[in-house]
Amino acid sequence: MNVRVLTIVVAAAACAGRPPVAPRPSPTAVAGLTAAELIVLLDRARLGRDDAALAELWKELALGGAPVRGLDATRRVLAALAPRAAGDADAAALVRADAALLDPQVAMLAPTRELRAVVRGGGPLAASAALRLHAVCAEALREAASLAGTAAKVVAANRCLYAAQDADPAPYFAADAAARPPDPPWTLLSARSRALLEAIPATHPLAVLARRRLDEERAFLESAARSLPAPVTPRTLALPIVEGGLPYDRLPLLQVAPGGMRIDGVELGFDDGKTLSTILAEDRRLRVTLVAPGQIEWWRVHEALKLARRAGAVVAELGVAEMVRATVPAGDVHAGEQPLLRIAGFPVTLYTLVPGESAPPLPRDLPRGSTYGGDVGDGALARIAIGAAGTRLVTDGGPQTGDAVEALRAVKDLRGVRLAAAPDVPYMRVLAEIARVYAVAPAIGLEGYAAP
Repeated sequence: MNVRVLTIVVAAAACAGRPPVAPRPSPTAVAGLTAAELIVLLDRARLGRDDAALAELWKELALGGAPVRGLDATRRVLAALAPRAAGDADAAALVRADAALLDPQVAMLAPTRELRAVVRGGGPLAASAALRLHAVCAEALREAASLAGTAAKVVAANRCLYAAQDADPAPYFAADAAARPPDPPWTLLSARSRALLEAIPATHPLAVLARRRLDEERAFLESAARSLPAPVTPRTLALPIVEGGLPYDRLPLLQVAPGGMRIDGVELGFDDGKTLSTILAEDRRLRVTLVAPGQIEWWRVHEALKLARRAGAVVAELGVAEMVRATVPAGDVHAGEQPLLRIAGFPVTLYTLVPGESAPPLPRDLPRGSTYGGDVGDGALARIAIGAAGTRLVTDGGPQTGDAVEALRAVKDLRGVRLAAAPDVPYMRVLAEIARVYAVAPAIGLEGYAAP
């Protein structure tokens, strides 16, 4: 369902079944309401489901017949309200924004920028503009919670950026992951949206409605948190900074910590493959991004990757933090964040991780470095073993001396590298070696534990 239509439709779904806001005494004793007063009535009728306010608005605009709700009714109200608002710049901006947000073919940037300008101006209609912006974000998060697939959820939640920042959010919707800024956690976007309503003075005619909308949103987010994207950043995940990986492409996020595992924020047991299988099936890419603190033992990561393989994943991107060097525009949610970090990953195939288990055909769109175990042609295979005493390279000609990765460069017709690590080796060390191998090898496959 279109988030913009939900924002403007008179019968707001978020308010269904709730008691209406107590109507205020009718101001129609004085003939001819101002445009600002009419918009306040519209807000109470639309977002507060206040039938008395709707009847008063209908009468004042001389719409005829009994008051009704719905998309067509909203269009009639706005059409009648437009000439009344012509002499009030803020009122005219709100009417334009409402009309634009009703049309799914109209981009959201222009109307939401007009609304943010009204909020910044602090005039009599700032609260009405704040309610609209909050509704844009609230409906974006509701849509995100209703969708299947990690990427779809993130894209929907990011529509909240139109309400939460002044800069154009278009880069966040780029098809190329390398062109996108780091996705902000939905918790940050929701907090910015809530702040708009929290700033409405308690004496304002729309204050009660604003508090009610906040309560409704809070209740929804508490119940739907498991259905929203994991609200994480490279800093909250304590990811090591390693350059050279692939930009994170909104894959299911498998978090590993000493206390357990999570997939997209949902807690997992070490044998809970059912939840992981469901999320992988929804995402349809058969890939996960694994994130873990650098000092965690390799065996914990290894067991998580085995679970992912058994749940259907064929590739894991081992997550790291990477510095973003592009300039952040003024008004962006990341403005002033130094250094700006994003999640990146080094892809490895999981085909060889669980010996003896059958594997489905490799998808065609796998990233470079992850096709080991598929049709990669003839050539040499090498094995890198990471133990406490160091890193060894073993080829068809036997163990090699010297730096393992440098020796790898000399292997003729290299078609893949099998990588193993001792159970107690820190994950950071494995990541560092994988990053070096990734720059040399056409494909990397994981296997069982190496000797200590």
